[in-house]
Amino acid sequence: MQLLIGRDGLPLFSSSRVFVNFLLLVLCSQFAFSVLAMRGALLPQMLDLWEISKTQFGILMTIYGVVHNVFYLCLAWAQDRFSTRSLISINMVLGGVTTFFLGKTTDFATLCFLFVMLSLWCEGAFWPAILSAVRKSTSDSNQSKIFGLLEGGRGGVELLQNALAVGLYTALGYNVLGLSSNKVRHLLNNLCNERGTVYVDAGAYMGSTVFAALMGNSAVKAYAIDDFQDEIIKPKRKDLHKDYADITNPVDEFIKNAEKWMNTDCSIGFSVKPIQAVEFDPQYPPRVVFYDAAVDKDMVPNLEHIHKYADKDYILVVDDANFDGVIDKIKEFTKDKNVIWDRTILTETSEDANDFWNGVYICVIEK
Repeated sequence: MQLLIGRDGLPLFSSSRVFVNFLLLVLCSQFAFSVLAMRGALLPQMLDLWEISKTQFGILMTIYGVVHNVFYLCLAWAQDRFSTRSLISINMVLGGVTTFFLGKTTDFATLCFLFVMLSLWCEGAFWPAILSAVRKSTSDSNQSKIFGLLEGGRGGVELLQNALAVGLYTALGYNVLGLSSNKVRHLLNNLCNERGTVYVDAGAYMGSTVFAALMGNSAVKAYAIDDFQDEIIKPKRKDLHKDYADITNPVDEFIKNAEKWMNTDCSIGFSVKPIQAVEFDPQYPPRVVFYDAAVDKDMVPNLEHIHKYADKDYILVVDDANFDGVIDKIKEFTKDKNVIWDRTILTETSEDANDFWNGVYICVIEK
């Protein structure tokens, strides 16, 4: 294999033992930075875990960056004084303990301290020891290649690590029962990504789409509206009914979901009343509206009521676009509106959890 052949034509590693040691160095050098590496894939979830804003996360990363440079300069001598094996092992253990406590606190001052400690264990004497051990893995003429393999290997490990983390989060993470799908929830979450977005969830039910819209976003102000006239709403597909067998009070379920999934960097006003009876705060005109309420004769009046209080330009997402008459009612509502963009996404089957559930209509309205 050409990758394992040095510039002098000889094997890059003098023995299989040296090769195995190098692989362990690649793994250790990446696992030590696991928390920081996952921010690229799971930053919103990390912010929720620590109950901090993106600005506070930036402060933590600044602390880490400044402190690690100091530790790197001050502790680089340790690689010549102590065994690299001891330095790497001890710092890996202490880094793991620090990471454990990172998952147990939401106090920002404590997080700052733990990031200082993480910088000490993961940079300090650890990284110089890694570089020293890698440098000794091959001859001087092959240093460029060995360090290229180190960084390439770390990138591969990070890719697999993030893929595993995202897979586990998808399997075990956000799971709020509701008449919706992940694609709809992701759509709403992205639409509320701008800090301070004012969001309306008309037909909030048990909060599946409300809490999804807020997750990982900053300072979103949400109106969650539902009069619960229909009490317990179940999917039309009977094979989905089993998930709703234990639901007796959707309001109680909303409160339970709020306790578990509420993003504390955002706020929700919960209105248990008909949409047309809701009084919106003029200081917070809706910018993103998700309509998942009645699609009967009240639909157009409901939309008109929200439109009256909406921002000068806003995004409207209407659920259940597959249903008979929904698109016609949307056209009736928008006929005298300045719709600057719209799109209809229909699904091939009803209540498709892998698609946009029952279809959605999306438009941007300028008043």
